[in-house]
Amino acid sequence: MTKADLRKSVLAKRDAASPEWRAKASLDIAHRALAEAANGPGGPVAGYWPYRSEADPRPLMGLLRRYGRGLALPVIEHPNVIFRRWIEGVDLVDAGFGTLGPDATADVQRPAVVLTPLAAFDASCQRIGWGQGHYDRVIEALLADGEPLLTMGIAFGFQQVEAVPAEPHDRPLDLIVTEQAIFHRP
Repeated sequence: MTKADLRKSVLAKRDAASPEWRAKASLDIAHRALAEAANGPGGPVAGYWPYRSEADPRPLMGLLRRYGRGLALPVIEHPNVIFRRWIEGVDLVDAGFGTLGPDATADVQRPAVVLTPLAAFDASCQRIGWGQGHYDRVIEALLADGEPLLTMGIAFGFQQVEAVPAEPHDRPLDLIVTEQAIFHRP
């Protein structure tokens, strides 16, 4: 199957999951992912505001805040993604692609941990996103500065596919956390 076929198939399954089930599974993901994220490199953790039926990283981000980790959210500034400091309770604005993020007055952050949304993934931590390549480019740029970086996909277990047809520009993640398991890049 092509990436587009896999994306369409898995997103249909994800959209069919009830909001109650997705909320419970997102809490399970938060508890499973906490140690990995909290013990990752020091510095801000970049999450994301969930779009449509994506696994919700906000429970994990709330736990990380209690551990004293700074948080950031992505904002699309074509053609790139930047991360702006997020303080709970501050009004959010349209950040591109149907998501919310801090406005232009929020400081730009270089995250040490990036929580990454995805449409589908495989056991080797390859991911399929929305097809725009934003996260592949931002991960490449962050790795280029030589500072420590942990990339963590957040997904539901049923989003796993046998194999993602990876292309040369695709960046595998360090790990992917579901409500059922943690997958580490080989």
